Amino acid sequence: MIYYLDMIKEKIINLYNSILNIKKKYLYLFGIIVVIISSVFLLQFNNSTYNLVEVKKGSLVEEVSATGNVEFPTKIDLRFKNSGRLVLVNVKDGQNVSKGQLLAKQDTSYLDAQVLEMKAGIELQKAKLDQLIGGYSNEEITLSEIALENVKKDYINIKTQQETLVSNAYKNLLNSTPEALPSGGQSDEKNIEGRITISVYYTGNGPSFTTSGIVNGNGIVTTTTPQPIGDSGLYIKFPSTSSTNVTEWTIDIPNKKASNYITNNNAYEAALKTQASALSSAQSLIDQKTAELALKKAPARNYDISVYEAQVDQAESLLQKIEAQRNELMIFAPSSGFVTKINGDVGETVSPDMTIVSFIPEGSLQLKLNIIEDKIVDIKIGQEAKITFDAIPNEKFIAKVVSIDLVETISGGSVYYQTTIICEKPDERIKSGMTANVLITTDISEDVLYIPTVAIQNKDGKKIVQVLENKKIVIKEVDPGIKNSIGMTEIKSGLSEGEQIVLSNISVPKK
Repeated sequence: MIYYLDMIKEKIINLYNSILNIKKKYLYLFGIIVVIISSVFLLQFNNSTYNLVEVKKGSLVEEVSATGNVEFPTKIDLRFKNSGRLVLVNVKDGQNVSKGQLLAKQDTSYLDAQVLEMKAGIELQKAKLDQLIGGYSNEEITLSEIALENVKKDYINIKTQQETLVSNAYKNLLNSTPEALPSGGQSDEKNIEGRITISVYYTGNGPSFTTSGIVNGNGIVTTTTPQPIGDSGLYIKFPSTSSTNVTEWTIDIPNKKASNYITNNNAYEAALKTQASALSSAQSLIDQKTAELALKKAPARNYDISVYEAQVDQAESLLQKIEAQRNELMIFAPSSGFVTKINGDVGETVSPDMTIVSFIPEGSLQLKLNIIEDKIVDIKIGQEAKITFDAIPNEKFIAKVVSIDLVETISGGSVYYQTTIICEKPDERIKSGMTANVLITTDISEDVLYIPTVAIQNKDGKKIVQVLENKKIVIKEVDPGIKNSIGMTEIKSGLSEGEQIVLSNISVPKK
């Protein structure tokens, strides 16, 4: 802004000096012209806008670029990623091998067992999911209905049996050795089941008795033959001295003073508890079978299906992780070729810096690239690479990373690591010595937000961008992700699709 104002000022001064050399009659006219030109220029400058770009959503591919020259295939050294015991060498010196063939492996028994267990678990989860979606068969529902009816019948039988046992125990309790006591000699026991009162009275034929309480009846007082006490099933025989001295007797049922009362009472209480427990268990079984039948008749819920599907996905993801860990303990041929050398003996512990198999690929060309140290951490064996040649325009060739040197190469004060890639399909047009441009795919983000990398600034250790909102610039902090080769950066958080990003905080004149 200051630069433009100084330029305007300089132009006005120059015009003014020129005007002084012109006749005075034109001075006024030139002054008006200068004012008009200055006003138009300033108005145009203030009518400024911003260089904006929109936040977009899509896919980003992070790539590492490098250049190299085509070479005929040379020896490739293959190593394990971690130290471990060598249990298999599957090839010999000079043997031809095909792409993907197992060449050697460390001990994988523990991971093999995990893989088998995970696969069995996944098959079980899938079977459950299929059963949930398809529902239960009519035969299974019928069996559940029969099972429910059976447990209901069992409940009735158990109830009848337990009621009989409780009833017998109760009868034994009531029949605890009964004893007739003079009316004035009984204790003040409470909660008795019942009382029989025997009253003696005299007639012209001698003493007789009547019963009241829980039993009604009458009889003759005798000291020789027991007389029935109504229909209670009890009998009474009077002592010879009592018929004239005591006129009223009482019999408490049960007789809590009987020697067998405690035993009979304990047996009765135990019978009650057993009955309650047996009926509760039988009822629980009825409830269980009822719920099982209802579940089999009910249609599958979307929520339940989603849960089972999530469990299957989670198990398959874990299986892939375990299989990847197991593959790290194995060496596969990256391409077809022939083995030139085998190192290591079965049973020996081998380390990552030890070459196990050396072989030469056949029918393909290779490139050796020098990858700088801050990029080599993203490069991994097996990653895909795209190759273009200046001599073959508008065509791309697919290759894969097959080896990465563990030892650095220093050039020009920088640290590099030699990385070898091999073209998957030979082409007669590709000649040894050709210069190749290589992009190695290191990461892919699908359906993400992205903006130009130049829009991201550093401020106080934070990543920020300028956003135009309501004709005002607002500073927002962002969390950037991967970058692609054409200057775009993923935005993990901080922005929304469609927001307007200011690429520069310097306004530019409108044209």
